[in-house]
Amino acid sequence: INILLCDHCYEALPPLQRNEPAILALDAATGGETNMADCFAVILVTRHPNRPTDVAPRYVGIWQPLPGQLLDFQPIEEEIKRLHSNFSIVECAYDKTQLHDMAMRLRREVGLNTQIFEQGTARLVADKDFQQIIMARRIAHDGNPLLRQHIDNADIKKNDKSEIRIVKRTASLKIDACVALSMAVNRCLYYNLA
Repeated sequence: INILLCDHCYEALPPLQRNEPAILALDAATGGETNMADCFAVILVTRHPNRPTDVAPRYVGIWQPLPGQLLDFQPIEEEIKRLHSNFSIVECAYDKTQLHDMAMRLRREVGLNTQIFEQGTARLVADKDFQQIIMARRIAHDGNPLLRQHIDNADIKKNDKSEIRIVKRTASLKIDACVALSMAVNRCLYYNLA
């Protein structure tokens, strides 16, 4: 992901309105010696307020535990519930590896429409489309520094079929918000939310 191209997609965006259809995406990474989640990203994406063929991340939440501690999912789950009660979330896409239990609990408790986002072919398509959307400047963001950092930490890995996958530039870097954004953009463009 070219961070300079992404920087050129900066734009002042109006506050998210309660009735704007939105896609929520969740991604948590495993890492370290515990093999437990060591970073969690929540991204809310809508169609662009003025250009309905474009997209815009309207909320970014990133949680990381202090060194030597485990990630506490409770405050994250409460924040997702708050977003669900305050905004018109059409779907919540998530990577089932770390998040299936939480997603099912949110579905039961608050009626959040949670959907597994497969990390195989669907993710390859989403990541390639995400790169093209950035290059075409069909995404607008408000310059969130944490999101920018996760995008800047990301590299593209190509396979022999010219498919791409967003990967960490080095093992210690976090890219969860970039991955969640890729999933959210994919699902936002799938729906006719304009």
